[in-house]
Amino acid sequence: MVNERDSGHRKNWFPLRMTVPLSLLLFIAGTTWWSLQAARSQASRVVESEAVRELNRTLTRLDSTIERAARNSDAEAIQAEVVALAVDPHVICAALCNEHYQVISSIHLADIDQPLESIVPPVCKGLAILSHERLEQLKSSWAGTAEVVHGGDSAVGVQPVMLGREEGGLRPTRMGTLVIARNLLPQKRREYRAMRSQVVGFATVLSLFAVGLGVFFHFRVTSRIGTLTQLTRDVATGDLTVRSGIHGRGEVAELAAALDGMIADRKQSEQELRIKDLAIESAVTGICFTDLRGRITEYNPAFQRMWGAENTGDLRGKTVTDLGTDPVVVEQILEAIRSVGSWQGEDLARRLDGTPMHIQMATTLIVGTDGEPVGMMGTFGDITERKRLEKEILEIAAEEDRRIGQELHDGTQQELTGLSLMAQNIVDTLDRIAQDEQTPEASTSGDVGHLRTVAHRLSDGLQRANKNVQMLSRGLIPVEVDSRGLMSALTELASRTSIRAVDCTFVCEEPVEVADNFTATHLYRIAQESITNALKHGAPDRIEISLSERDACVILHVLDNGTGIANNHSRNGGMGLGIMRYRAGMIGASLSIDTGPKGGTSVTCTVSPN
Repeated sequence: MVNERDSGHRKNWFPLRMTVPLSLLLFIAGTTWWSLQAARSQASRVVESEAVRELNRTLTRLDSTIERAARNSDAEAIQAEVVALAVDPHVICAALCNEHYQVISSIHLADIDQPLESIVPPVCKGLAILSHERLEQLKSSWAGTAEVVHGGDSAVGVQPVMLGREEGGLRPTRMGTLVIARNLLPQKRREYRAMRSQVVGFATVLSLFAVGLGVFFHFRVTSRIGTLTQLTRDVATGDLTVRSGIHGRGEVAELAAALDGMIADRKQSEQELRIKDLAIESAVTGICFTDLRGRITEYNPAFQRMWGAENTGDLRGKTVTDLGTDPVVVEQILEAIRSVGSWQGEDLARRLDGTPMHIQMATTLIVGTDGEPVGMMGTFGDITERKRLEKEILEIAAEEDRRIGQELHDGTQQELTGLSLMAQNIVDTLDRIAQDEQTPEASTSGDVGHLRTVAHRLSDGLQRANKNVQMLSRGLIPVEVDSRGLMSALTELASRTSIRAVDCTFVCEEPVEVADNFTATHLYRIAQESITNALKHGAPDRIEISLSERDACVILHVLDNGTGIANNHSRNGGMGLGIMRYRAGMIGASLSIDTGPKGGTSVTCTVSPN
């Protein structure tokens, strides 16, 4: 959400529609200033170079002219040539001196017969080029020169001139000096003004371009960006009904289209989240979210009601352990989630008021978009009533088994015993008749033999039926628990199983006491079901039942050498396996069904002390 202070601070920012053009104008101003400085320097260099060249040409021309006039002793021609230099308004000094540096001709008549040092302008006084030593050097080399002096404000040219020559000789008899000084500032100003006009014209064009660019930015970029900025603020405040309304081409239009798409996606995502939140809030199953340390961050009302925490305030920051779950179990669950990412199972917990309850849990690790875990989600179901009903059903079934077994023992088995005795009496009677040698009817001896055979078969069949009913009734009657009740029941179970042509043994190296009749009964039924499944699906010839105790845990192990349950029956399917798992869950035990070390099937049921 946009902070008002930040929003106000942003409003004080210079608008983009002014920033870009003004930045360009500042750039143009800087470039113009630099260009003007460069133009000034360029104008100085151009004027100075041109002045030096012009002075050299003038000195060379006057050297020839004055020499011809000197040969003809035409002083007026010499004066005319010198005075003609005054036509150039920039010439501030032009004088011809004799060998003693006395002015003999000048653009100013008052300077004639004056020393050279006295007629030079103030800007030229003290120049090295006008010193006697320098002038003598130039005379000796008979070479002229022109230089720019005083930082480029003036240019001075000096040229040795022949004023006379011996009759018929080659060497000059008199050497004079021609000095010309020009003021360069007016030319420099004029040249600078011309260059400045060009620079200013170019800067004006660029400024107009900057203004046009500012207008373009305002209507094509800045105003649109302002619209997008306001749109972003509206979305930040939770208004997802806004749209940019910007269409067309360009980066801003593409940005607006992307932002509109993001708003639509966010609106759809928030709708989906609201639906999910509503589903979580109205779920009858308790749902909670925790951080990686197991502390509750969010939960639904069903979760709060399940723990009886309606009046305890906010549960955020608490752990499931604080609500009454065994800390050891919670740590095991957390470890399982960290290793495999999920866990599900059942546990016995206590509500905040101390009443016990059975809960069914399923916990999953929540992974963020970067692939790293960010928390956990758990669903909790109160299955206390279901467990109570299941226990009652099992107790009813066990009671019904006990009643049927007792009826078989007290009724059917007793009747079979009586019939067996009666059949045995008939067999004994027929045996005595057959042994009585005084029987006169020889024709009846064949019938007597047949009756004896039938009587023997009837007696054997009744005895077998009596024994089977006895075994069946004992299997249906629950385990009578005393200090060795379960061990005795398993010993008898192994004995009954051995009658079926299967070598079944019971191994218990140390006495194992299971004082809880409910737990003992279910362990016995698990062993019984394991043997039934082995005989039905594995066709073994050897079964071993073992009962042991390790680390306060009671361990029941049934191992056979048959074909193995994995080859004939699914480990997770089948009614018998489901019943065994169900019974193990009723007593809080863990059940594992695997292939034995040498084949066959291995069933292990472990009952923890908790």
